[in-house]
Amino acid sequence: MTSSARAARVAASINSIKLARRHPEVKSLVLLSGDTNREGRHFLQESSKLTLFVSVADDDGDGDATLAMEFLLGVSTNPGDKFVHYASGGHGTAMFAPHPELPGMIVDWFVTTLVKTPGSAPANTVSGMPREEVQTLELIDEPGGAIKIAETGSDARLRVRASALFPEVIVNGMGYGHLQIGDTKGAIEIFKLNGAAYPNSPNVYDSLADAYLADGQKDQARLNAKKALDALTSDNAPDTSNDQQRRDATKASAEITISVAKLMNFSSIS
Repeated sequence: MTSSARAARVAASINSIKLARRHPEVKSLVLLSGDTNREGRHFLQESSKLTLFVSVADDDGDGDATLAMEFLLGVSTNPGDKFVHYASGGHGTAMFAPHPELPGMIVDWFVTTLVKTPGSAPANTVSGMPREEVQTLELIDEPGGAIKIAETGSDARLRVRASALFPEVIVNGMGYGHLQIGDTKGAIEIFKLNGAAYPNSPNVYDSLADAYLADGQKDQARLNAKKALDALTSDNAPDTSNDQQRRDATKASAEITISVAKLMNFSSIS
């Protein structure tokens, strides 16, 4: 399950990176509280001369915003990337009000990377995602990658190692990225991997239900939507499920999936 707000944030960063892909004269990018898709990540990985200024606040309102930005920094290969991380400040340009120094830092960044030393900046110690974790996420996003990781051990072993291997929210976003390009089979495998690693999360089952529904597997869609609803009432649900807005959104999404799956059954009977 993804919110329209998150989709808009992802779209904003995707558009910025698409612009850089179309115009090689772009030497630096500023990304505030955004994310990108697989194509965008591949572009950043291959663009060692493109510098990034990344900023995010932990209270962005989207629980995975900080993780998403750390992942982008881990993917990027430019040593001059800069990461400005705040505990609070909100989303995007809303950070400017509580952090009036931020616009000036961005201006200085552009002066350096566009005028003084185009495409480069002094090397920084960037607190991006650890390389091993980035490599695991990159593998999950590749065709057949989720299956390869699932085959490395039992579900129990995967659950123990999941927090060190990959964050649930990043993998969830990858799954929806595959759905958006019509790769329903790949999305199913990614969501199944997430479910094996995070079996107490209502969101992983809701997302898997979405993928099965998109693939026309209505019975599996209904089954996993029911699992999502059951997980919402479980004492083992993760802390992130205590956010009432998220719980309500997951519940509504799962209930819609069940209703749509039933309609598909009626349609096939008639």
